Amino acid sequence: MKRSSTILLMALMVPLAALAAPTALEQSTANLLAAGMERGTLERLNQSLVERNYGEEQSLRVHAVIQNALAAGLPAGPVALKAQEGLSKNVEPARLVGAMQRVQARYSFAYAQARSLGANEKLGNTLAESLTAGLQERDCDRLTTQLRDRSRDMQRDRQQDYLNESCQTIRELARQGVASGTISRVMGAAINKGYT
Repeated sequence: MKRSSTILLMALMVPLAALAAPTALEQSTANLLAAGMERGTLERLNQSLVERNYGEEQSLRVHAVIQNALAAGLPAGPVALKAQEGLSKNVEPARLVGAMQRVQARYSFAYAQARSLGANEKLGNTLAESLTAGLQERDCDRLTTQLRDRSRDMQRDRQQDYLNESCQTIRELARQGVASGTISRVMGAAINKGYT
């Protein structure tokens, strides 16, 4: 009887252990997945955090930046990619979080500019890539204002094509190393002259 009671008690304890509260990091991981982060990307990130000996507090800071991006309607991918890049280079945690926050800020600015044009996230990504390649925010703002003015009276389909093509050109100029001010002047002149 004593033995069967012990076995029964042990059988009851196993499920109780499984019901233990998740750690803060496990909860953060679940929250990121629920917010829409891609599972494979998150698993790779968490594995890299473990491999680089990031503690729970440091890992939670990395997760918080991604969570903030998702909450703002921004893509998690570029922020997570910056984290992976920093982790592969053994960047210290504070610098890594700072770099991730700069990527988030860049995407936030670019998406706001795209929304001001009435455009979608594709255009926001294109503008963010332009900023990454060297376009300055003041020049981006100047160009999006000109694009908005120029495209105001276009039919919706034509307007979207015009905005996408113009922003892709801006991005390609930035990727080729053209100075931000030069991009602003050249594209601004083209927009003002009505080149499409």
